[in-house]
Amino acid sequence: MFGIKQVVTVVLGIILCAFLTGCRIDTPKTNIAPDLQMQGPVPTLVGLLLAPEGSTGAAMNPTLVEGLRAVRDRYGFHSKVIAATDFLSPDEALQYFGENEAALAFIADLRVREQLPALQERFPKTKFILLGPSVEDAKQEFYSAGYLAGTLGAITVPEGKSVAVLIPPSESAEAWNQVIRGGFGETGRTVMVETMTELPVGPLLADLFILVKPSQLAIPLASIAGKPGIAVCDPTEVSPVGFWSVRPEENINGNITQYVDSVMPKDATSAAPKRIALYRIAGPATGNRQNESILPLSVDGLAKIDTVQQKLRNGSISFPTF
Repeated sequence: MFGIKQVVTVVLGIILCAFLTGCRIDTPKTNIAPDLQMQGPVPTLVGLLLAPEGSTGAAMNPTLVEGLRAVRDRYGFHSKVIAATDFLSPDEALQYFGENEAALAFIADLRVREQLPALQERFPKTKFILLGPSVEDAKQEFYSAGYLAGTLGAITVPEGKSVAVLIPPSESAEAWNQVIRGGFGETGRTVMVETMTELPVGPLLADLFILVKPSQLAIPLASIAGKPGIAVCDPTEVSPVGFWSVRPEENINGNITQYVDSVMPKDATSAAPKRIALYRIAGPATGNRQNESILPLSVDGLAKIDTVQQKLRNGSISFPTF
């Protein structure tokens, strides 16, 4: 025979079980691929680190934000956008995505690309996706800009026979010799190219000066002021006053939705859409990039530059890895 105390205990146990069964939390059912589905009721996180303000890639930021919102709404993700003006540094932003196990972290700030392999190893649950060129692609595109500088030099200094190429200590003299000679060769001309990381003793005589990454040179630029010259610049670098400039553009791939759609099916490849390298060529710098004239050349000169750019884009000109 059960006593009153035992009966009350059994009844309370039945009521508690019924209550817990009715309040059970179910993991939401979504069409997210297994490798992007997080366990538990928390929505999958996708993140975006925007390009810094003032960079040429910043123009793509609104498109990137809209793309992330479209992905969020389509797949039920939770999204987080971090801008350079926020309190987090780029390093802290990437760490935030990794520590919070974001499934995908899109990166438009190209300053951090060299850190990505280490981050990917540290946070294997997060797929870090660079929306611009990889380290190796960026190097090849910079050589392409130098190749264009060689062609531009042959056009702007038609009688020149000697070229002085000034490079930072971190760059390869052998590589730049080949790159500049190749660019000149597009016009059927050969020139004497001398590549240096520091100025020689005595006067520096050359018909044309090509500066590679001028802000990183260990050479006083005042010593060549007023002489014919072309600067091969990083995307955000300012060309010395009076110099033509050639630079690869910060070509950000803004189609986030296309990328996510490609990785959602389990058997799809995860290759990012192919980029097209773009280059900006501007006339003698005034110290303000907004005032630089783009391609102030003759019709024949423009045609030659366009031909070389097309050859670079379709891969008929390539550079070895130095």
